[in-house]
Amino acid sequence: MVPPDAVNLGREAPRAPADSAPNVSPPVGLTNGLEHRSNGRMTGLVGWTNGGAFGLHGRGNGLVNGLRAEGRTNGLGYTNGLPLRKNPFGVVTNRDFSRAGAIVAALFVLTLVLAYILGTPAPAQQSFAVDGNFSEWASVPEYVDPQDTALGHVDLVAFRVQEVTGQLFVYGRTRSPLFPGPVGSSIYVLISDGDANGYAAPGLTADYVAEIYGWNGTLEGSVLREWRGAADHDNATAFQTIAGFPAAAVGGEFELALDENLVGINGSPAYRLTLVARADDVTDVAAIVGPTRGALLVDQRPLTSVVSSAAPVIELRLRALVTDLAVTDISVQVTGGGTATLPAFPILIGAGNESTQTITLNPGALPGGTLMTVRVTGVTATAGDGGSIPPTISGDAARVYVQAVPGGKVVDGLFGDWSNGTADPNDTTVPAPVDILESATALGGSDFFLFVRTEGAVLAGAVFPERRVPVPGRAVNASSPPAPVRRVAGEDVLMAYVDTDDRDAIGMPFGGIIADRLLEVRGRAGRITSTALYAWNGTTLSWNPRPGVASVAFVGTRLEASASLSFLGATFNPQVVFAMSDWSERRDITDLISVRGTRSAPGLEPTHGPSAESVNATLLTNVPAVDGRCNTSFPGEYAGASLVSTPQLDIYVGRRDDTQFVFICVRAKADITNNANDFGEIMFDTKHDGGTAPQSDDRLFDVFTNSNVIETWMGDGTGWVPCGLTCDPGDIARGRFDTGVEQYEFRIRYIDVWGTNAPSRSQVAGFAVVVFDAPILIYTWGSTAVDDTNPDSWGHIIIPEFPSVVVASAVALIIPLTWRRRTQLRADGRRPRMATQRDRYPPLS
Repeated sequence: MVPPDAVNLGREAPRAPADSAPNVSPPVGLTNGLEHRSNGRMTGLVGWTNGGAFGLHGRGNGLVNGLRAEGRTNGLGYTNGLPLRKNPFGVVTNRDFSRAGAIVAALFVLTLVLAYILGTPAPAQQSFAVDGNFSEWASVPEYVDPQDTALGHVDLVAFRVQEVTGQLFVYGRTRSPLFPGPVGSSIYVLISDGDANGYAAPGLTADYVAEIYGWNGTLEGSVLREWRGAADHDNATAFQTIAGFPAAAVGGEFELALDENLVGINGSPAYRLTLVARADDVTDVAAIVGPTRGALLVDQRPLTSVVSSAAPVIELRLRALVTDLAVTDISVQVTGGGTATLPAFPILIGAGNESTQTITLNPGALPGGTLMTVRVTGVTATAGDGGSIPPTISGDAARVYVQAVPGGKVVDGLFGDWSNGTADPNDTTVPAPVDILESATALGGSDFFLFVRTEGAVLAGAVFPERRVPVPGRAVNASSPPAPVRRVAGEDVLMAYVDTDDRDAIGMPFGGIIADRLLEVRGRAGRITSTALYAWNGTTLSWNPRPGVASVAFVGTRLEASASLSFLGATFNPQVVFAMSDWSERRDITDLISVRGTRSAPGLEPTHGPSAESVNATLLTNVPAVDGRCNTSFPGEYAGASLVSTPQLDIYVGRRDDTQFVFICVRAKADITNNANDFGEIMFDTKHDGGTAPQSDDRLFDVFTNSNVIETWMGDGTGWVPCGLTCDPGDIARGRFDTGVEQYEFRIRYIDVWGTNAPSRSQVAGFAVVVFDAPILIYTWGSTAVDDTNPDSWGHIIIPEFPSVVVASAVALIIPLTWRRRTQLRADGRRPRMATQRDRYPPLS
């Protein structure tokens, strides 16, 4: 740091208005090490460029070669080499000299007057000085930055850059005055020498960072730091302070000067720099520029998620700033296969204009369901003088499937397979990137999946993990160091704490659960820096790393991840709490109520049928064998299930979260005769949105007695049609006449019950049961008027807040109807009309 007594910069009287005095960085401002001698001067010499003509101060003003010689040319007493008293025309007297001098003087004055009247003098070059007077910047082209933050003092409006004799001058302007209030804020200039060996920063790797900072409307100081890290490009503590530099701020404007030798860019044709304004977690990043005037903004936008043949997948918006430029090449990264076709080159763009281009992807012979990604990684552009223009690239890669997006959960960054997540309240006390608004989990196939949505860009992290804070008791112009940094990187961290079995107390208490598994994802600057899996060690009371890798994809404010189910091990009513934190440990934990809480039962609107009934899908201790037998003897396959009963039916309902199946066994205790035309069916309104006819989200499953052939149906707005591959292939059923009664057992995937394999606590779906007792009887459960073609007449199935066994009584109607043969499709492919329709069951021939 610069000593506290180096406060007076020795500047000339400021040129700013009296009521808006320049805010000058006190501990610095010396150029070439000359204290009190540098403001407005080059190389520190008073009022002169290089100190005067030929370097002599006070010795050359209007003089030839700077030598005063008593009116003589070159100081000699001869004219053209002749001694004065030997002129052949006579002796030259003092009077002759006086007259000649008067004539010469008159001619000289006349020449000056004519030159002033007739000539156009060359304008004097405006010198650059860090003095709070910004008039010299009027002639420098300006890079305009759009408004993109809520805080005016962090919103860069424009900036300019000028190199002058080994110095780099930078000017900037924000939407409102800088450094307001008691909370510190900063302006950073990040400088890269052009290679990749530096600190990971927005758009470049920084070798140097120049910072000005302040609070309470005052510029408090400046500091230049050099990055001296190695392979850890996120290690902010590898920056070392090397010097101060002159800086000034007035209102929302600032200027500063850097010695190009100190920042390693003197004469470099490859350096890059950008500006970052920051207050706490709010930042604004400017365009990247280099030694050639001009900048190129590149915004990539995905156009589609499915292709069957060559098709545009990315739209590129190219915008030129300050200068006309030509784009001569675009670099893209393609993964998963396929061939990318670029636009025709060169692409000519005028200053201030935008060109829209597309990138096409051809999948070739790749099989359906293959995932491809296309990302723009670089753009080559030149200005009119041939100088290179660096690109500033933003936007997301295209994620594209061949032919169709596969069903089920996939970590692909498309997020179309997540719905009905658990909402979490907006928390304004934490940074937006770690404020969780929605979360969800799912168990599918052989993997455990999770999803979060945040208020701000997920895994944004911090440019620098530090805060500038006022230090009580110090002089107002004294410089303060950053607050102590407890972490070496400005990473954001996502943690998913899992209680795999809520019956035991093994694990770390956190967020209302006893967690024994932990999935962690770290990142900053839109990059994943690490992932890890942990298991709780009950002996050492610590987290132990687990083998395996977490798959992660994130875009914008959404992130999804997965790990093998072997990471969880055996589960019983697993619970998850999500937490996100930034480098300073400001943290958001998912709403406790959304995981385990005491909130009241959810409303069941629409109420569906008259006197609509409900059943909880509670957790099963065991895994039932779907064999058409409702084995409930102790301990029984359906231990832990809910039971609802009518005089004619006993219905057992339970679920297994580890496999995402609901198990339903219907014991038709009133049907004591074995008839080949007996059958049982169950219906689900997965969206719980009712309707007088089955919709595309509605499902019906039936099975005949003594059969394991399940029939699957879905609505189409008017009736039932075959479900085919839309229904989960794991859905099975079995009917059996056993122990003197008909029994119908079903195993149905969560997605065909609640519309998702990750239903939230207290999530509701419409539900009803119909049993046909041939030849004439039908028993139902769900309401007092169940019609299997009318979802508005059904009851409900609920994911409960807590596991419990519910025994409920219900009313069943015995409706004499004509029975049916095994289900037949109509000529149009639809299922015949059902339940209360007499033509559903034609008499046997």
